[in-house]
Amino acid sequence: MTANVLQRNDGNAIAMSRRQNILAVLPIIILISSACSAGQNMKCGIAMQAEADKDYELLRDRAYRGDHCAELSLARAYFLGDDKLERDADKALGLAQRSASSGLAIAQYELALVYMGGRDINADYEKVVYWLTEAANQGYIPAQTSLGRMLVDGRLVERDIQKGLRLLLEADKNGGAVAGQLLVEMADAIARPGKGRKPASERN
Repeated sequence: MTANVLQRNDGNAIAMSRRQNILAVLPIIILISSACSAGQNMKCGIAMQAEADKDYELLRDRAYRGDHCAELSLARAYFLGDDKLERDADKALGLAQRSASSGLAIAQYELALVYMGGRDINADYEKVVYWLTEAANQGYIPAQTSLGRMLVDGRLVERDIQKGLRLLLEADKNGGAVAGQLLVEMADAIARPGKGRKPASERN
């Protein structure tokens, strides 16, 4: 009986540790989740406009014909739901997976966010890391920034400061403002232990 209690407690501790890890990662990922490269936006322009117009018939038609941008836009719509489209997490996840599997970096990044867990979606941190890596390998700045920070901190992945900094430097070189800010704050923290620079949002 004691062994069972210990096993349960260990399981709870692991679950709590994972939850703490994901809560620590979420702020940086949420901060850049709306950032998209210009190339991805241009590529998905028609689908994004149809999504904004709630033209779901057009999105369904384009998704049926293999438009991976339309698949992603329709996935977003099904995740959210509105007065014109009933929310359907299963359809949304299927469409997002198809879009991500096609190699569309923004879809890979957003699918990683989905696997953080939420309404009707169970968290799967291995898939979070997998899809962030896939998108980062394509040079997608938000994915590079998120994965870089996770590697530096050792959150959800084995800590690899050198690899994490390489990703952040690459994102910064490609115009990633958040990556640049993180690098500055890390440099400040190293130069002044215990007196790290305040985030930009807290500065006057």
